[in-house]
Order: sequence, then structure tokens, then C-alpha cells
Amino acid sequence: MFDQLQQLDTNLFLFLNGLHSPVMDKPMWYLSQHLPWIPLYILVIWFAIRKFKMNAIVIIALLFITWGLCDLFSDTIKHAVQRYRPTHNTIIGDLVHTVNGYRGGKYGFVSSHSANSFGVALMIVLLFKNKEWTRFLFIWPVIVAYTRIYLGVHYPSDIFCGALTGFATAFVIYLLYVKFLQKYNLNNLHFKE
Repeated sequence: MFDQLQQLDTNLFLFLNGLHSPVMDKPMWYLSQHLPWIPLYILVIWFAIRKFKMNAIVIIALLFITWGLCDLFSDTIKHAVQRYRPTHNTIIGDLVHTVNGYRGGKYGFVSSHSANSFGVALMIVLLFKNKEWTRFLFIWPVIVAYTRIYLGVHYPSDIFCGALTGFATAFVIYLLYVKFLQKYNLNNLHFKE
């Protein structure tokens, strides 16, 4: 059963990675980096300051904690599991489309890009409840996730499990945050509609 799932994962990867185009190489490379997403980060910080005023520092700290723990957990899993990235897989490595010769580190399960972006996106949605713009926020991690397959450095399961890692991390941090607010009667720190 595991072999069948792994083969399905590989086949799906080769299909998605095979949808490359020279025209899309530069945009996919660019979207996989942090730089194009800086305006989004600035917008979230601005919105936090606008809505939370002096308490914005708590919200911003929660986002950084989420990012840091998602990165730590995904890196820990990566080194514990030691699953080679598609670009380092001796069986399919020559079939993988790469961009700029980038092959990534040795191991790829789970995707740190996926864990970080999905984790932070979920934390933003949880903190900024009922905000119209949060419905569109998951476009960001989905784009980042696809770029990682496009660049040839992650299997779909790396992306999916990275997203689960990010979701779980963000959700636990959020629950601890809410418990902390309740324990110390600090509910005014959290934005409520």
C-alpha cells in the first residue's frame, strides 16, 4: 500500500512538474522567494496596527512565533525522515525540470515553504476573524506550494504534509494564546467582531 502511494505521489509530481514552460520559469522562481510577498507581510502588519493599536505587537509576535515553530518542526521532520527531494532521487532525478540549476537541500519531506506559509496564513485567519480579505489569503500558500513542485524540489506529499504541519502548529499556538488570554483575563488583546 505504501509503495502504491509513493508511486502515485511520484507520478503526480512528474505530471505537475512536467507542466513547465520557459515563459513561466522566472515567475515561478520569483514567487517561490520571500521578496514578492513582502507587500503582503507589510499589509498584514499595517492591518494589525490599525485594528489592534498598541496590542499589535502581540499579534505580530504570534505570527513570528508561528513562522519560527513551523520552520523548526518542518526542518526537524525533514532530518528525521530523510526523504530525498525529487531532484536528489537517483531514479527520477534526470526527469525533473529545474530552474536556474536549483536542486534544494538533500531532503524535502516536509516542505518548510508549505509549513511556514500555510501556518502563518491560518494564524492570520484565526486572529483577524470575519475579515473579508482573509478569504483570499490562502491563495498565497497555494501559489508558494505549487512553485515548489514546479521548481522540482518537492513531491505533492511534501507539500500536503507541510501544510498539515503548518496548520497544526498554528492551531495549537492559537489555542494556547486563547487559553492565556482567558487565564489572565486579557480578552481585550484579541480583536472580536
